Amino acid sequence: MVTKSRPWTDYYFTAPSWDLTALYQLHELVDENIEDLVAARSPSRTSEHPGESAVAHMHQIMLNQMLRNTIRAPIYLSGWAVYESAVAGIAEHFRQRLAIPFALTDRNGAGDFLARSARYFSEHLGFTLTPSGEQEAELRRLYRLRNLLVHAGGTRAGARAKDWEKARLEFASRRGIDFSGERIALDGKFLKEALMIFYTAVEHVTVEARNELIRRGVTSATTDDFPASLATRVHLQVQLPPS
Repeated sequence: MVTKSRPWTDYYFTAPSWDLTALYQLHELVDENIEDLVAARSPSRTSEHPGESAVAHMHQIMLNQMLRNTIRAPIYLSGWAVYESAVAGIAEHFRQRLAIPFALTDRNGAGDFLARSARYFSEHLGFTLTPSGEQEAELRRLYRLRNLLVHAGGTRAGARAKDWEKARLEFASRRGIDFSGERIALDGKFLKEALMIFYTAVEHVTVEARNELIRRGVTSATTDDFPASLATRVHLQVQLPPS
């Protein structure tokens, strides 16, 4: 049985793109202004004693780096959470509208979130979770990074040795992520590229979901029902990382 939905205003079809944009802009805002923020709270660098001035300078450098490293992991995890919530929300939207007997959360028997979602989308929703094997592999790498940050605190000591080594090798050719220390370090370029990957992955499932529901007669194809292009509406002035 197909259940007619209201106009295309459901949260999981519109809000995730805005949430990811907000995270992207939050990172840029903090990254661009961190030195001024730190300087305002650092010991004075205009001391009459050279030693005190040097200490203040080192304190400021350390805080700049520490705050950048500390704030990037939560922004990254928030980006992944937006993506995962969008996937789960769209799956649930389809389950309710099309009376699918199985929910995404019911299929816990085999694989992790990405594996279960890919299978559920293909078997029940009528389209793929990702547009290409390349993006699927990229999301898989980013999912492993997410797990290290969540379950091991991003630290070598908190991770299983084989998990740390596998992630280190997977990201060996990627600039902007460093496994050489005791804690994973992300730079700004890597974080922005990751947020854009989440963004395009959300856009894929959103557009494909809209097209599939139109094909099944669940919603109309009027422009009022759905934003034509998430990317053009948000106007992100960035490019995806080269393949």
